[in-house]
Amino acid sequence: MKNGTFWPNPASWTLPEAIWRPYFEALAKMVGGTVIDEPNNKYVAVNGRSGPRIEQFLPQHQDRWVAAIERVIAAVGRFESGEIGGEVC
Repeated sequence: MKNGTFWPNPASWTLPEAIWRPYFEALAKMVGGTVIDEPNNKYVAVNGRSGPRIEQFLPQHQDRWVAAIERVIAAVGRFESGEIGGEVC
């Protein structure tokens, strides 16, 4: 968002849980947050319900964030090849 809040929740709209959940958990661990898994909304939260801000990731977690993104990309490839099960919304 323009105010610097980072909401990764769109990933949970189209990716299987086996892909989005490890990514969200990695993000939450970086910023001391939690993964919120409500029926119609899944996201990373800090301070209860607020999304993390980009400056909580960069620059101190840049390498870990890039690695988490790389794992998502690799997992999408495994999903498309049939290695990972799940349903795409």
